[in-house]
Amino acid sequence: NTHVSGAVQLTVTPSNPVTVAQELSFQDESDGKKTYVGGQNLRYTGKLKFFSPKNGFGYIEIDDGYDYGEFTVPKEVRAETAEMNCGGKHPARQNDVQVEFGIWQTKKGAFKAYNVTGSGGTHLACQD
Repeated sequence: NTHVSGAVQLTVTPSNPVTVAQELSFQDESDGKKTYVGGQNLRYTGKLKFFSPKNGFGYIEIDDGYDYGEFTVPKEVRAETAEMNCGGKHPARQNDVQVEFGIWQTKKGAFKAYNVTGSGGTHLACQD
């Protein structure tokens, strides 16, 4: 486990599933109201197909092999500007980048990525 800002970050791949659940504090109240796929701190891997700062979103193609339990998660999930982890800076235009992320489900049933980072939890490319 890698400790980040007092929370435990769990990275899961199809060949390395997490079997131990840990109770962790929520980052803020709004995070506590979200419905997380696999839990708030579970991380998935995939490829950021594109991210457009101008449009404020992009799409991630999730790597194969995950069991989402009760959820029917599509192959691609939307990643919005607020969830692109660039160390507090604005995310740059990006294409075909390997990423790690969590998945949450909106009240309308859509699945979206949150806390999107580069492989190993690194910050994504940011605008100058």
